[in-house]
Amino acid sequence: MKRSVMAGIISATMYAAAAAILASCTWMPEIREEGDACLTFRFLETKAGSAPDTSRFILCIRQADEGKTVYEGLYGERPPLLKVPAGTYEASVISRRFSSPDFSGPLYADQQVVVARSGETLAVTFRCTQQNCGLRFSLTDRFKSRYPGRLLVQQAEGRLEYDYGEQRTAWFFPGEARICYFDGKAENLLFRRSLEAGEIRSFTLDASADEA
Repeated sequence: MKRSVMAGIISATMYAAAAAILASCTWMPEIREEGDACLTFRFLETKAGSAPDTSRFILCIRQADEGKTVYEGLYGERPPLLKVPAGTYEASVISRRFSSPDFSGPLYADQQVVVARSGETLAVTFRCTQQNCGLRFSLTDRFKSRYPGRLLVQQAEGRLEYDYGEQRTAWFFPGEARICYFDGKAENLLFRRSLEAGEIRSFTLDASADEA
């Protein structure tokens, strides 16, 4: 996953001003012990309708050196300030779990590596982009007649059956996809395509009139 560091550090001299703003909230952070830092999080604004509800995203914070998870849960349920020991952290958000091709929708995600210093509050900014790829298929009557059966789309991460009556967008990982026809006995390769993160591609499959 593409990584980039996007963080702003509020210095210790500015903490009093930040605390005054937080005082207007119903929840106040506990006093930090020496050696602790605090993390806050936000999303860069995206166009309306371009991403799902970010409150349902999964937020995960891990120590970069040990890989220990210090927080994992829904973004909307995170504490206003997350107190952590000073150190380097990997902060990530994902819109949903995605481990194999499916019909469940696009995957939005981002990951940042941040350094949290003792006594400071660090604001982590996420800029999520679509990480998977969408495929749609339109089949002509001639194709369905010539190739009765169903499509199979295969990748290293898994395979997905695409019935001829399917109308949904299928979602895959970036990389090569093998589009096959399955007649109930054998898989026959139709073509290969290289997919890129963020794209949604449509294919119309037809059969030549003179095919044997």
